[in-house]
Amino acid sequence: MWVVGPHALSASLDEVRIDADPLRVAVIGDIQNGFSEFADLQTKIAELTPDLVVQLGDTVNNATEGRYAALHSSIRAHGAGVPMLVVPGNHDIARSGDGLSLFKAWVGPTEWRFDHGGWCLLGLNNAAGELSAKSRDLLAKADADGPAHGVVVFAHRPETAPVTPAPLVQFAGHIHSSSEFVDAAGTRHVYHGNNCDRSHDADPGDLPTVGILTLGSDGDCSWEDGWTVPRRLLVTEELRRLVVGSLYPLMSAWPVAASALIALLVAAAAAAWRWPAHAAGGVRSARG
Repeated sequence: MWVVGPHALSASLDEVRIDADPLRVAVIGDIQNGFSEFADLQTKIAELTPDLVVQLGDTVNNATEGRYAALHSSIRAHGAGVPMLVVPGNHDIARSGDGLSLFKAWVGPTEWRFDHGGWCLLGLNNAAGELSAKSRDLLAKADADGPAHGVVVFAHRPETAPVTPAPLVQFAGHIHSSSEFVDAAGTRHVYHGNNCDRSHDADPGDLPTVGILTLGSDGDCSWEDGWTVPRRLLVTEELRRLVVGSLYPLMSAWPVAASALIALLVAAAAAAWRWPAHAAGGVRSARG
C-alpha cells in the first residue's frame, strides 16, 4: 500500500477503451501538498462514477521520487478505478534540473490526445510557461483532422494567447481560484482552481472541487462543478505525504520493515490524536 516503484500513473492511450455515450470526464485541479483533501476528493469522484479522470497538473509540490511514490500510494488506496490522464504543472518540473523526467517516469506522457464520439481531447504541456513544440504539433494535427464536434484542451497554465484551432472548452489549473469566461473566438475558458493544495495564496473558503464534463456523440457539451469536499487533516494521509515523500529510497530498499514502521507511526499518531479528549474526560470524571 505504501511503497511502489516508478511506473506510469496516466492511462495508456493504446489501452483505453471507453464505450460510454455520453462520455463523462471528471476534472480536478492541483494536488501539491493536499493529500488529505485528495483522499476525500477521490472518494467523491468514485461516487460520481465518471468514465475518465483528467488532472490539471501540479500533481506534487516538489518533483521528487518520494513525492511521486506518495501520490501513487494515495491513488492505490483511494482511487476511483477509472482511467486517468494528467498534464504537467510547474511544480512537476524537478528542481534538480532534470526537467519533467520524473513526471514522465512516474506519471506518464507530458502531451496526449484522446478521441471519443467526434470529440478531440488534448492534454498540452505549458508547465514551463510556453506551449511545448509537441503541444503545438498536436493542435496542428487536430486542426487538420477537423473533429466532428470540436476540440477540448487541458493544460496547467491558462493560455493567454489564442490557441489554434480555437477549442470549444479550454481547462486550466495553476490559479488558486475558479472562474470562467468566453473569449472573442467563442472558447469557454474554465479556470478550475478550487483544488487540494493549501497554498498561501488560496482562499480558505475555496473548497476542493471536482467537475464533470459531459460530451455526447450528438455534439452536446456540458460542464458542472458543484461537487466539493471539506478541508480536514487525515492522520494516515499526512503520514503518507511526509513519510513516503521523505523516506522513499529507504522504503523501496526494505519495504517490509518500512511498512511495519509506518504502521507503528500510524498507531502512535492516532493515539496521540485521541489522547487530549480522553484526558479531558478523565479530568471531568475526577472532578465530578
